[in-house]
Amino acid sequence: MLEQYKQLFSSLFSPIWFTLIEKRTKFNEDTQWIFEFTYSSLIDSTKETIKIDIRIEPLLKKVPQYKEIIAIYQDPITNQPFFHHHVLQVMDLDEIFAEKMRAALTRNEPAIRDFFDIWYAKKQNFNFKNITVLIHEKVAEVDFRYT
Repeated sequence: MLEQYKQLFSSLFSPIWFTLIEKRTKFNEDTQWIFEFTYSSLIDSTKETIKIDIRIEPLLKKVPQYKEIIAIYQDPITNQPFFHHHVLQVMDLDEIFAEKMRAALTRNEPAIRDFFDIWYAKKQNFNFKNITVLIHEKVAEVDFRYT
């Protein structure tokens, strides 16, 4: 299955100049894979990286949604968007923030990105009270006990 993802990502991203780095961060071989890609910045040609994190389980609690990619970057020569009407299957926003809360609460070492994302969502009026039960379910999946 891992090899299938590597082939899929390579074929999807090579037309937009992303190269899969063979090195892969192993978080948990059975449940999570993290792929890293390099690309050259269109602004100053520096090498940049992007990571894609695939989590195999546990299963999602909410039905995924389909969202259209909104391209903010344009080809500097043609002034056309890089992405033309592509739709991706994505996690429900409630589930994304329940996962974010689980991560913030259960990491051995805090990650500032979790707290920034939670702060930003709160600033955008995301109502965390609506997902309290979902957060507790997510925390229970990792067998974490509040202290």
